[in-house]
Amino acid sequence: MALKYPELRALLDEQRQRDQELIMKHFRRVSEIGIENIGLLNTQSGLVEGPGGSFLIDESLLPKISFLRSGHFSEDSSAPAIKLIDKHKY
Repeated sequence: MALKYPELRALLDEQRQRDQELIMKHFRRVSEIGIENIGLLNTQSGLVEGPGGSFLIDESLLPKISFLRSGHFSEDSSAPAIKLIDKHKY
């Protein structure tokens, strides 16, 4: 069944609205945290960039990355984790 223009327009408008809401959610978080404290992860390349510099997550690890919900982290969980260590401190 082919979509008629009004139906297609409604679907496109709904998607645009969801995208705008997601962008605004991110902007609110950046505002709360402070732009000077934000780093960005490119989930395709693995590049993490922030005011203090950047680092690269190996491509083999990218498909394995999952994000934790705030307040749901448990160190005794069996979920894998990446721990970043400053090599200059050890």
